[in-house]
Amino acid sequence: MRGLQLSALFLLAAAFLVGLPSRSQDVEADHTSPPPPPPAEFQQHYGELSQKLTAFEAQIDASWDGSLGSGEFAGSLIAANGNKTVGLLGQTQWTRITQMLDAYEAMGVDLIKLDVNYPTLTPAFHTYLQANDPPLVPNYTFTAQNFIGTPNSFYNKLVTEIRSRGLGVWIEHGTLFQDYSPTPPGPYFADMRTSGVSATQSRYTQERSAEAAAIVSQLQPDYFSILEEPTTQNDNFGYFPGSTPLFDPNGWKGYVQAAAAAIDSAAPGSTTLIGAGIGTWDSTTYLVLFAPMPELDYFDIHVYPLRSLTADFLQRAIDWADYVRSVDPDKLMTIGETWAYKTTAQEVSDELDYNIIFGRDVYSFWEPIDSQLLDVMFKLMHYKDYTGVMPFWAGYYFAYLTYGDPELEGLSGIELLTIAGAEAQDNWATMTLTGTGERFRDLNLDADGDVYPNAMDNCPLWPNPTQALPNWNVPTGDSDCDGYPDATPEGLKAPESFIGTIATQHCSATPDIGDEDPPDAWPPDFNDNQLVNGADWLTFNSRFGSSASGGPPYEVRWDLNASGLINGADMLQLNQYFGKRCA
Repeated sequence: MRGLQLSALFLLAAAFLVGLPSRSQDVEADHTSPPPPPPAEFQQHYGELSQKLTAFEAQIDASWDGSLGSGEFAGSLIAANGNKTVGLLGQTQWTRITQMLDAYEAMGVDLIKLDVNYPTLTPAFHTYLQANDPPLVPNYTFTAQNFIGTPNSFYNKLVTEIRSRGLGVWIEHGTLFQDYSPTPPGPYFADMRTSGVSATQSRYTQERSAEAAAIVSQLQPDYFSILEEPTTQNDNFGYFPGSTPLFDPNGWKGYVQAAAAAIDSAAPGSTTLIGAGIGTWDSTTYLVLFAPMPELDYFDIHVYPLRSLTADFLQRAIDWADYVRSVDPDKLMTIGETWAYKTTAQEVSDELDYNIIFGRDVYSFWEPIDSQLLDVMFKLMHYKDYTGVMPFWAGYYFAYLTYGDPELEGLSGIELLTIAGAEAQDNWATMTLTGTGERFRDLNLDADGDVYPNAMDNCPLWPNPTQALPNWNVPTGDSDCDGYPDATPEGLKAPESFIGTIATQHCSATPDIGDEDPPDAWPPDFNDNQLVNGADWLTFNSRFGSSASGGPPYEVRWDLNASGLINGADMLQLNQYFGKRCA
């Protein structure tokens, strides 16, 4: 199903085009109102995707006990996408990369994923380009050492930068795309193919295996994906006469074995975990071949289309994890790339042109679908114990385009993606997030340190590792679970923003009476002793019957229902807390 190499085309176009000038108007990242509804022409697409994600999430919820494993989301470092090759080497691009790393750190990301593409690290490729200048880079003088081999080589420097921030590194090794790189590899590959199938396979294996060995021995990533989407690799390399691919499934298995052997030779005792994988649309032949391989520490999948008319690609993320572990219980599972194609099942079966898909994905009305996918992937990661999951379309954490904008009318998918990428770049420099970006952040950050990230924590600002709630009613919007909402009234309860207590602190720090300066933490505890009792009721005496319009002794701290009057209704709110302690 070669048309479904779209995932890699998505990856490439998005990353390659980031860094172009943005439009004259500023991006508005306003999350005070919900995203617009889908326009009529996309309502069927939206409905199918939403229904599929909702059903799949319900399936997980019915089987998963809610416990969290060690899996984590990875940040997609699209600013350093390997298809940019020599475009990565300037100071301007380095600034963009470090700004994106800054954004990921602020979003709570601990693992960064980047791709390195053959033949960028192969000396013979650069020798070829020096003799045959690529159209976009006349007078070509670059060498493999610009990219790897010294402390100042790009990838050595990049990994050092990532490590200096205390972040993990996940590298995927692929093949350059002919149409989207300033150093297109097509002529080099065509020259290789003139030697015939067998000689070309040998040379390809030698060169790419040498790159793999250099990556692991010099960069020492935590995870190294030795091969992804084999059919895409065949497409990128080009075909021999008669449409003969570079490798069939068994040939790709042989390549993985050769590359793993080269790594073992160059980096004996390496702690890097080695993996390989396929897209959920690929033939299960690869699954059967790769799952038992002792050379692989993990099996990786890419998840993009959710379903076709004949296949449930999302379900395969469950089924394939079960299969791999039935073959090798010790093998880890990862999802190296994922996002939701904005297509119907019929369009997936028809292998819709990727440029059309490009033109859809950029719009803000998809934000709820993208956020829902993140939730689903978080639950899937912990339900099936995936070690790492990387949502690819990182640009949409920072910017979307507005459907119906007249400036966008008539633009191709790739042109729309160019604009969206540039605006995303502007926004990650200022840490301006879309709703999708906020969701990704809240699925990574754990503000109270109880293992559950903010988005999945029933009390995001009060540590409760069992997710047990306190023994009083917790209203909607009460992030510290002290019984009072943060900012919006709930029933008869005023929000802490009105009362003046600390909405991010569940309880006073000590049980000693009055030893902490205002503001208080727990609204019904007026003397800061972590206990509600008669002493708290007595504080109402001097204020009882006062009103906001009458002035002192009225104080909002005692107006627990925001009525503008301190009376028995406020005192009655203490009943449900009487004799109880916070902690």
